Amino acid sequence: MSNDRLSELLDDIATDLMMVDSPDDPELDQVRENTSELLSSVQVLVGLEEGENDLLKEIIDLLKEAEEILADLSEQPAEDFDFSLDELSQTLEAVEPLLRDYGQGISDSDEQAETEEKKSDTESSYDEEIETDSEEPTVTAPGSYDEELFFDFYSEASEHLQEFEEVALRLEQEPSDSEAIDRGFRNMHSIKGMAGFLNLRQVNRLSHAMENLLDLFREGYPLQSQSIDVLLSSLDILKQLVNLHHTTVETGNGQSLPIKKIHTATRQLDEELDRVRSFSPSEEPRPEAEEPQVEDVSLKSGQQIRIDLDKIDSLVNNAGELTTAFQRLKKAEEMDERDRQQLMNQLDRIVNDIQEGSLSLRMIPLNKSFSKLRRLVRDLARDFDKKVDLNFSGEETELDRTLVEKIQDPLVHLVRNAIDHGIEKPEVRREQGKPETGELNVSACHESGNVVVEISDDGAGLDPDDIFETAVERGVVQAGRELEDDQIYQLIFEPGFSTNEEVTDVSGRGVGMDVVKSNLEEINGRVEVDSEPGEGTTFRLQIPLTLSIINGMLIRVSDQRFVLPTLDILESLRPDASQVTTVEKRGQVLKLRDQLIRIVRLYEIFDIEPENERLDESLVVIASGVHEPVALQVDELLGQQEVVIKSMGEAFAALSAISGAAILADGSIGLILDSTELG
Repeated sequence: MSNDRLSELLDDIATDLMMVDSPDDPELDQVRENTSELLSSVQVLVGLEEGENDLLKEIIDLLKEAEEILADLSEQPAEDFDFSLDELSQTLEAVEPLLRDYGQGISDSDEQAETEEKKSDTESSYDEEIETDSEEPTVTAPGSYDEELFFDFYSEASEHLQEFEEVALRLEQEPSDSEAIDRGFRNMHSIKGMAGFLNLRQVNRLSHAMENLLDLFREGYPLQSQSIDVLLSSLDILKQLVNLHHTTVETGNGQSLPIKKIHTATRQLDEELDRVRSFSPSEEPRPEAEEPQVEDVSLKSGQQIRIDLDKIDSLVNNAGELTTAFQRLKKAEEMDERDRQQLMNQLDRIVNDIQEGSLSLRMIPLNKSFSKLRRLVRDLARDFDKKVDLNFSGEETELDRTLVEKIQDPLVHLVRNAIDHGIEKPEVRREQGKPETGELNVSACHESGNVVVEISDDGAGLDPDDIFETAVERGVVQAGRELEDDQIYQLIFEPGFSTNEEVTDVSGRGVGMDVVKSNLEEINGRVEVDSEPGEGTTFRLQIPLTLSIINGMLIRVSDQRFVLPTLDILESLRPDASQVTTVEKRGQVLKLRDQLIRIVRLYEIFDIEPENERLDESLVVIASGVHEPVALQVDELLGQQEVVIKSMGEAFAALSAISGAAILADGSIGLILDSTELG
């Protein structure tokens, strides 16, 4: 038998092993058959050799050891199966280099060159690809795998990749955490197996190399920061590969990545593997790690979301109660007033429970979004030579999945801003009597039907005078205008605004803070800033629980009704004539507690016949505007209620003062006002 056939058998064994999850898998039988055939073939080669061949003898010993492990696998308890499977994989992996050395030693003839060329899975194939292809080779092929299977893989792989990043950052702080090492190993082992099943060859190879390095740490070899750097850089390449495959499946267009990047990552892992092996493993026994709890939620974008079964059961139970109540409602005419009222109360409760239950299906905890910030803080702190301690609280707070995706960019920009502008370098903090390590706190909580996310630091704080001067220089505000500190802080969210004189990779162009504001406005949220020079800054994001339903105040202007989100309302009052005055270039304003607030007459904006033009005979609702509050003149406040937001389509996109519409209780349409556009 040729050496090519032996290599093919070994490759088949490795591929089948990737798909084995239990002793009952049929691939395990195929592994047994191929291992037996491989052993027989090598024994035939021994017989053909004129003298003893140490390489072949070592291969035979390894294959016999593999057969013994295979024989015991079917009788192993479930908790020992994975360990034995890993032991089997390592044993068979040790055969490959020996077989390669044997093939190289046969002769220097063309047969040797042909054999080496066919080994597409070895490191030399990467060298050939780099030398012969200077362009970016396509590493994904449209239609090469089943879409449904791939999306399942993508969902699970996304979770494993995110968890692995958390594990790596945790190990950087606690290198001896055996549970974290086991978790990271399982992450890469799972990705390797799934990628092998789908024939995602580059993903399989890279995750396998990462798994091998982690396995050394499981054996007790020392884990150093250099290994963490290599694992994280390899993780970035692995993420790119997985995302490229995902884009290919979604668009049908093959995506490409320079093969040199994959080769470099694999080479670095191999070199790190050799470096770690140069040390001696610890003699201390490793504690048994507990199995990790399965997360209820996947943050996979655009495809799936995992839901707690308790939520489904609750929704089904409420649907059953609704059916029963509806049957009773058909006989409402036969009931007395007391029974009818009891039935209506029951229906009201059931409908509210179903509404809340339905919304909760889209709710996911913020812990995944928060966890992504750990890597960002680590890298930025290194780039800026700063020491930062990142703390989380309230990460179990749940928010609509769409909103979680929308606030990810604002969180990233605010954290970057805190490290770049806020937290000082260690030597500066020492001079100011502060600890060398800066504190960066990210928290979340429910407040008044909304979610509030706070990002605070103990850094330099904001200088309102500096901000105002910069705003005047850039024409954002007029010189001499009097603004409160909280109004001045809002100026940093203007497009292109930056107090940085130097443009860096992180800041200086005035783009990031504008993204914070615009993203929050898209979801009817807002941001507040509180800062103390020399003490630190806090950014407070107020976010609605969901985009589909808002809590609003129903207001009447003449015969038209509008909905104003309660989040935008500051207060309401009936002013007297002495509070209304006219200011040059600002028109009529309302004087309220020494503050001049611009008056907005809704009947003029929407061309409605006014019921009353006099402000002192109307109601005024003070609402948040762009930079300062606005006073909306209305005829009547009809009450607070929850409304379902309906999109008005592209035909009404030009109506900037309207964010949507709602069907009111009587079936009529109420327009939802956007106070930031009115101001």
